[in-house]
Amino acid sequence: MNVVIVEDEERAANRLQQLIKAVRPSFEVVAKLETVREAIAYNWDENGVKLVFLDIHLADGSSFEIFKSIQLDIPIIFTTAYDQYALDAFQVNSIDYLLKPIQEESLEEAIIKFEKRLGTNDSESEKLSQLIDLFQNKSQANLKNLLVHHKQKLIPVAVEEFAFFFIENGLVKGRTLKNELYILDQNLDELEQSIDSKIFYRANRQIIIRDKCISSIESYFNSRLLVSIHPAAPFEILISKAKAREFKEWVQG
Repeated sequence: MNVVIVEDEERAANRLQQLIKAVRPSFEVVAKLETVREAIAYNWDENGVKLVFLDIHLADGSSFEIFKSIQLDIPIIFTTAYDQYALDAFQVNSIDYLLKPIQEESLEEAIIKFEKRLGTNDSESEKLSQLIDLFQNKSQANLKNLLVHHKQKLIPVAVEEFAFFFIENGLVKGRTLKNELYILDQNLDELEQSIDSKIFYRANRQIIIRDKCISSIESYFNSRLLVSIHPAAPFEILISKAKAREFKEWVQG
């Protein structure tokens, strides 16, 4: 059975391929795609793909953008680090998911569920449409405030007061426009889904930045972009080659 993996982290894609081979030796991974653009351009019908493992966050955007460009009526097992709301959405729509880091047991359970659905008349595209609607409805309800840790208390701070959110030493932190630093309970994936994407942008897996805080953008090695912000981030902010165009369009509004 032909299988495709859509995952922008090479190590994660290789590990998933090894796990698939271990639990289903008859499955053949015919392609490993890294971006939304590659997935849109891929010839799904010609390659006889029967199952897709799809990461939600790709280098050049959300994998849901794929379904806005092409009709992909193929069973999909998502790989995700999303919160419980998202998992409930997957369950409601009978779409399988795997939480990262993926374990062999959970992979086999998902494949068994897929195999039981083979031969049914369920419409994958209809389920995907329902799922995308749920996520879009959620994203429209942007958080106004975040509860942050301050002197052994939790205090509310308006989202609009933050300049950027980042990961440091395993903790998610937020730096405000006034250069105040707070520790947050949410991970970056959860934050990205609950704040206004017109104002905040997920530059990479380490940081989310605000538009008004960008002071300069420079060309960098291997067609990447180096972004400077104020207040300054504790590390270089690099935009990948795959996301460069999308980032520039976001900055321009």
